[in-house]
Amino acid sequence: MQKTQLPEYLHTLLKHNLYGNNEDLFNKAYRNRFIGFRSEAEFKKDFKGEIFYDGGFILPAQDSKATLHAPVYFTVSDDDPRNYNSLYKELSKFRFAKMLFVKYGNKDIRTWKTQDLLNIGNPLPIPEFEVFEYTNKGMVSTRSGISCLTGLFADKANPYKSPFDIEDRIKKECFDMLSTYHTKELVKIYTERLVFDGYLGYSKYRGIPSDIDLITLKNEKYYLLEVKEKDLSKGRNPGFGMDVRRMNDLETLQISTGLRFVYIVKHVNNQTERKKVGWYQISLASFIKHTVGNKHINGGAGMASVSDQHSTLVCKLHHFKTIKPPDS
Repeated sequence: MQKTQLPEYLHTLLKHNLYGNNEDLFNKAYRNRFIGFRSEAEFKKDFKGEIFYDGGFILPAQDSKATLHAPVYFTVSDDDPRNYNSLYKELSKFRFAKMLFVKYGNKDIRTWKTQDLLNIGNPLPIPEFEVFEYTNKGMVSTRSGISCLTGLFADKANPYKSPFDIEDRIKKECFDMLSTYHTKELVKIYTERLVFDGYLGYSKYRGIPSDIDLITLKNEKYYLLEVKEKDLSKGRNPGFGMDVRRMNDLETLQISTGLRFVYIVKHVNNQTERKKVGWYQISLASFIKHTVGNKHINGGAGMASVSDQHSTLVCKLHHFKTIKPPDS
């Protein structure tokens, strides 16, 4: 029962916290969210022998500010927050305005209380949250629950409401994307979006959001992962692109913290069938090095879908390294 309900709850959260200039862009934004969920879940599934840490959201508490303008950093996870002390210590070199860890324990949504969080007459299951703040003493329980995070963002008197709806075929396609994943993974995705879209969505004043998709530990070093699902770019020198603003933000974080970003790409055959071809990776430093002087192109509707064009740089395929799951 949980597995069939979770996509519906996720649908409610996303539908009411997306923006598009038109109905087509609105549906693309919705579909792109699910593609992002799938790529991260599939990467963890294929490379299950790796040590993974949950990523985090980067969100300025001031309206319309740039992503790295005094942002709040927070992770939503069922992990032990103490396991993140050394990671947060490294990330704190950027000097985030505040660093929080939002922990949920019980993963059985059937036992969660329900609340009409979006004020739309559609109750959503809400877990018990315990919020920890990272300080120079490590993770410290705030004992004030989720309000420790939500209280940092001012309420809007009249939140934005989209005039568009999600097409039935798009909704079915997106639900099908997550059908093969374990309930625990779906609970994780839902709970992250519950915090980000439910508590901190369009009902709050906030800056331009971003995130760190995943974090891995190798040889006692943390690597921050940007995980995407893409088909090859068209043209004489095909490759994979990255949003320029996103790339610049990641580079700033990399320089500030000393932590290295790695761009992971799930290569799919085309934008319609989206059959997996394989996995590729490239360091952010190498991606930047090999795109210096390249012409910016319009990358199409991005995750924000504020408009239909995003400035993108494409790195040629031969600069990427093929990576294979250990049991392939």
